[in-house]
Amino acid sequence: MRLTRKNYHSTKANTAFMSASQFKAFMDCPARAVAEIKGEYDKQTDAFLQGAFLDAYFDKRTDEFRAEHPEMFKRDGELKAQFEKVNEAIAVIEADPAMRKLCRGKQQKIMTGEIGGVPFKIMIDSLHVDKTVDRKYMRDFSDVWKDGERMPWWKAYGYHYQAAIYQEIRRQNEGKRVPFDLVAISKEAVPDKAWVRFSDEYLRNVLDIVECNAPLFKAMKDGLIKEPGCGECEYCRAKKRLTEPEII
Repeated sequence: MRLTRKNYHSTKANTAFMSASQFKAFMDCPARAVAEIKGEYDKQTDAFLQGAFLDAYFDKRTDEFRAEHPEMFKRDGELKAQFEKVNEAIAVIEADPAMRKLCRGKQQKIMTGEIGGVPFKIMIDSLHVDKTVDRKYMRDFSDVWKDGERMPWWKAYGYHYQAAIYQEIRRQNEGKRVPFDLVAISKEAVPDKAWVRFSDEYLRNVLDIVECNAPLFKAMKDGLIKEPGCGECEYCRAKKRLTEPEII
């Protein structure tokens, strides 16, 4: 299957390829991940649309984005209140020379490859000759409690998996390993900024986790193994049915 921007997020593409976001979803809740791939569960949040609008700005396709997402705009053409802060974020990025340069480069570059024998697809926000840059629009950069431990925001949201996957797939396409950088801006009243780079050694260790789990997740996608639910996410709570009381 030849991937384009129009079909990259399609059900057919998501079935044929694993992606970083898909892998992260499986790590959190396999049952929800499979439901999302099948089109049985779709929760397009304001946060997703905010990030997509930020990408569209740097890709110089805001007019096209407006046509695709009229729900983000008021009748007068202005952004609705919950999306207006994206323009503020853009202004902050443009005012910071380092951020502005990092967010440029070749936009939304698609590549494919294999990890653990599983086909993967990636779409790079900003491709530079010497680095891969991904933009993030975060609530803030506070540590997050997850799975019984306190962890940095980039780990809590699985961005280290994305970093390892993107670095490896780009290496397969270009024959060289380049750094993966996260460039993030927060949604706070006074936006904070972050620039995170993962070392090659760290990403090789994370890639081991991806290689180990990707075949298992593909088997779940293909229906060969029953996908378990985490029992805690919104999808699992919506599917929950009471059968017997909890004895105290």
